[in-house]
Amino acid sequence: MVLVPAFDPPYIGESPEDSVKRIESLADIRRAPNGHGHMIWHVWGKGTPLVLLHGGYGSWLHWIRNIPYLATRFTVYAATMPGFGESSDLGDPQTIQHLASIVSEGIDHVIPKDTPYHMAGFSFGGIVGGNVAALQGERQLSHTFSGSSGMGLTRNRLEEFHSWRAAETPEARMAAHRKNLEILMIADPKKVDDLALYIQNWNTPKGRVRSHKMGQADNLSEALSKAKCRLMGLYGSCDAYGKGHLHERVEFLGRFRDDVIFRQIEGAGHWACFEAAETFNEMYWAMLDEIGA
Repeated sequence: MVLVPAFDPPYIGESPEDSVKRIESLADIRRAPNGHGHMIWHVWGKGTPLVLLHGGYGSWLHWIRNIPYLATRFTVYAATMPGFGESSDLGDPQTIQHLASIVSEGIDHVIPKDTPYHMAGFSFGGIVGGNVAALQGERQLSHTFSGSSGMGLTRNRLEEFHSWRAAETPEARMAAHRKNLEILMIADPKKVDDLALYIQNWNTPKGRVRSHKMGQADNLSEALSKAKCRLMGLYGSCDAYGKGHLHERVEFLGRFRDDVIFRQIEGAGHWACFEAAETFNEMYWAMLDEIGA
């Protein structure tokens, strides 16, 4: 497998701004109507469609270290969901089900009709994706959860987040972002790099959906009872919310499919697709091979 040189993942020595600009410049940017404006999709690659859904207070940037790799095999459709990033507002009702219906309609808009596709969702995106699967039926081939809650299961209590909104200087704001990344997103503080901080600083002010509250209740059982696709999980073993309780996630998904595939990335945290991107990419690729994708 050979990466296109201009489409390499972000590399050491490249500024975050340059990484984002370079990778985004290669995307076909599409807009799907969402009733209150538009929902933005970034598209790369060629092959079976793969939809990527970001986490809470996020955007397509949550997947920036995975897209160049995955786009060598798939047509990657990285969504920025309504109420996040540069997409238009979600509008009422502010529910998982409403958001999932807009994402599902967006898929129908940007991916050729009746074309099968795979989906992966990071954190909040996994919860939305599980609800999308209920709407898309046989067309959705697989859905992979990474760091997702929304199952009504045990969630570890976390240290209180630092307020970046209350920061009086740019330095204090970035210090708050760093601390919050260490609390929730990245297990190894040494891996909170400039790119992680740049993405966090870009994403968070643009998050207008209170997604963290939607991850506490069971927002998946009803949807997954209707879903037809294969279910998979790829979590960091040190996920801030799930550490010590990942077996509950396996058991939960097993209620709906007896062929669930679940893998852990040793030492990685909640944002495993960023913190341990190379391992995540290789493991996800192998999981898709396992189901014959």
